[in-house]
Amino acid sequence: MCCDKFRTYLRLQEIGMNQPKTVLIPNDTVEAVDAAHEALDNKFPMILKTLSGSKGVGVLLIETERSLQSQISLIYKIDPYTDILLQEYIESDYDVRCVIVNQEIVGAMKRNKITDDFRSNASQGATVELIEMTELEKEECLKAAKGVNGQWVGVDYIPAKNRDKDSPYILEVNHSAGSKAISEAIEEDITKMVLKLYFDRDMWRKEPKQCGVLESFKVDGQEMTGKLDTGNSTSVCSLHAEDVSIQGKKVTWKLNGETHTKPLHRSVTLQKPAETRPVVLMDIEFLNTVYKDTEVSLDSRGNIPLLINRDFMSRANVMINCSRKFMLTNKGKDISD
Repeated sequence: MCCDKFRTYLRLQEIGMNQPKTVLIPNDTVEAVDAAHEALDNKFPMILKTLSGSKGVGVLLIETERSLQSQISLIYKIDPYTDILLQEYIESDYDVRCVIVNQEIVGAMKRNKITDDFRSNASQGATVELIEMTELEKEECLKAAKGVNGQWVGVDYIPAKNRDKDSPYILEVNHSAGSKAISEAIEEDITKMVLKLYFDRDMWRKEPKQCGVLESFKVDGQEMTGKLDTGNSTSVCSLHAEDVSIQGKKVTWKLNGETHTKPLHRSVTLQKPAETRPVVLMDIEFLNTVYKDTEVSLDSRGNIPLLINRDFMSRANVMINCSRKFMLTNKGKDISD
C-alpha cells in the first residue's frame, strides 16, 4: 500500500486522519491538470509528487500555474506511465519522522528544513535532532501505521500549532524509512533492533486469505459443509450430533446415520442457550492442512453440520468475505441451498 502515495492517502482519509489536501493527476493533458488544480482549490505554492519515490526524490515545489503544466509535461516525457499527485503546501520550518516497529514508537526526530529548499529529508542534507512527541502525536502516528498494517514504518508529519490539542498533518507513511539518521538520533542501531525483535516468530504477521461464509471441510475424514462465523465467540467449534449420550468418560452420537464414539475431552457451558455440551477432539482438514486434536462441541445444528469459530480461523489464517460462498474450496453438495 505504501509503495503508492495516493493509495496511502486514500487509506488514511478512510480512517479519518488529518492530511494535506491531495488530488491525483492521471495524465498530462491540459484538461486533466486544470481539473486537478481546480479540485485542490488551493493557492500556490503547491507540492507535486510522483506516486512512488523516497529520500525526497520525486517531490517538487510548484509556484505558478505555468510551472505546474511544464513540470508535469516534463515528468510524463521522461516516464509516460507515471502518476502524479498535487498536494496542498503547508508552511513549516521542520517536519517530524516517527519510526514505529511492531506498533511501538522507537524514536522520533525533528528534520529541519534544508537551506534554500522546501524539503527536510535527512538524505538531502537536513539536520536532525530528537524531539519529544505529544500524546496526541503518538496516538495519530500509531493510528496511521496501524491503518496501513505497517510493521516497520516511518510516519512523517508536520506538527500543528497547538501540538497538545490539534492533530498533526500526516504527510505519508514510509515503507522504506532510512535507518541511518534515526539510529544516530536515538544512539542505537535500529536495524539490529528490528532483527532482534523479529527473531521472535510470534511477532510475524501474514496476510489472511479471504474465504466464503461457507466452505468445505473434512472432520475425521468425513467431508461436510462448515459455516465460518466471527460472531461465534465460544472456545470451540461445533458439530451437529444426534442421540448424544455420555457413559463414563466416553461420548457416543450419530451423524448421517453413523454412530461415533470418542473420549470425553471436557464440557463447555453456554449462556445462550443455557446448556452444557460435551467436547471431543477431532481432526479438521481445511485447504489440505490437517488441524489435529481440534476441540469440537456436539450439539443439534440443523442444516449446516459444522460451525467454525474464531480461534480456528486464526489458526488457518483466513478472513471471511461475507458476500461469497465456497471461495477457496470446491463446492460439493451445498446443503444450505
